[in-house]
Amino acid sequence: MNSRYDYMEPSKVLDEDGDCYPDCLTANYVGTKITTVPAFYNVSEGDIQKPWTYMMKIYGVPYYDDILYNMNRIPYVNVMSPGYTLANFSISDLTSFNTQKLKEDD
Repeated sequence: MNSRYDYMEPSKVLDEDGDCYPDCLTANYVGTKITTVPAFYNVSEGDIQKPWTYMMKIYGVPYYDDILYNMNRIPYVNVMSPGYTLANFSISDLTSFNTQKLKEDD
């Protein structure tokens, strides 16, 4: 399953298995260049309770919900309530949020 952690660099801190934790400060959402106008959707209670079904319905994959929420400035899913308007960015904009950046003159 893919998530925002796939876009983070490894930190110097090791877990109990000796693997590096991901460094959450290396995933940069600032200045993300959006290439496609997002569609807006009012979420339902079911969309909030089962975000993987929402992602399947909109994107055809059960992941990237954490990236979608971060791009919408939502810290976690339960901040939303039914009727909350969510911007559905294109799948390519979701997967390139960390590398596709605005230039100074954009």
